[in-house]
Amino acid sequence: VWRERLAGAVAMDSATDTHAADTKDSGPESTGPSHQGVRRVLKELHSYVETAPPLGRVRSSFAPGEARTLRADGPGWSFVARTDDMAFILLDEEPGEILPVGRGTELPALLTALDKMAVRPA
Repeated sequence: VWRERLAGAVAMDSATDTHAADTKDSGPESTGPSHQGVRRVLKELHSYVETAPPLGRVRSSFAPGEARTLRADGPGWSFVARTDDMAFILLDEEPGEILPVGRGTELPALLTALDKMAVRPA
């Protein structure tokens, strides 16, 4: 039922975003989500994989089945995802808004990399 309400979720490799059409860019860097805040968070998450963030910034916990629940945060944002599903971003600059990020082709690899470096419960 909730998936039907999120039919407008942006796939990580999609250039369309119904949530923030006014932030669309054109040019060589417009191959990802068009929402500027989503792009910023995904870029920061990729940097976490390249250079480890402070301990506890990325956390992984159990989820039903073989999946894991990932949580990450940074300055002005929070990220929640299941490794077998989509992700959601919360931005301090947009209180009350939940920005969905669809699986796309790039999100699974990012989630796998984040899960490998994440802090896990004891």
